[in-house]
Amino acid sequence: MVLTALLGAVSYGTIEISIDGSSLLPDAALALGLLLVPVFVGLELRAAKPMIEMGELKNRLLGFSLAAAFFQSLGYLAVIFLLTLYLQGVRALSPLDASILLVPGYCVGAVAGPFMGRLSYRTGTRAMATVGILLMLVGVAGYAQLDANSWLGWVPIISLLTGLGTGMFFPANTIAIMSQAPSDRLGAISGLRSTLQNMGALLSFVLTFAIASAAVPKPVAYAVFLGTTNAAIPSAFLTGLRYALYACAALLAIAAALSWRRGVDR
Repeated sequence: MVLTALLGAVSYGTIEISIDGSSLLPDAALALGLLLVPVFVGLELRAAKPMIEMGELKNRLLGFSLAAAFFQSLGYLAVIFLLTLYLQGVRALSPLDASILLVPGYCVGAVAGPFMGRLSYRTGTRAMATVGILLMLVGVAGYAQLDANSWLGWVPIISLLTGLGTGMFFPANTIAIMSQAPSDRLGAISGLRSTLQNMGALLSFVLTFAIASAAVPKPVAYAVFLGTTNAAIPSAFLTGLRYALYACAALLAIAAALSWRRGVDR
């Protein structure tokens, strides 16, 4: 019940703040969710059969891999959203044309994932996952250099780099996490990994959208994303997108550091 209330309050608060800005009810919900974190931890420490074995997180490989998964989601999963704002709002592409430019990266990630997963058993997950994050970081930094007159061909080219990065990171990091899970805790550890990644993704959208939309009213930014407006977008909006992408790159740098600090497989 406490975990459900925690996740519900944080989700509601962050979503509403990203849509309508700060106000009493969403701020209170977010504050309640954060206050429930130590309550949940305290209950888990005293529970006979906890959902999350806090002692398991002392395992360096497991703990740092989970932290890397969270920060990777926090720093990367909103990048496609930002690119959509750039392609539709700044470059005036249709939603279909904008999505087509991003297809190459998805294809590379889908093809590379299974191969990189098998390869990581031989090379180790530490290097594979960390290099994957670094490729994403370089790609995001590359996206941040795009302006209103950049060659659109750079978008699919950079997406090949980020697609390879995701194809390296996700299987390697998942292998590292699940290899440290006790046989009777596989489901719980997998659920914890998914929860951290989902929360990272949610907070990623809130953080980046708040930065990117600071230059224009939020309804205009949402209309750009949905492709329902042809209105001219202020040049300051491009600056906001660039700052949001740099913030994503900084979070990916933290994820890379955590991934490397996990240590070698054992």
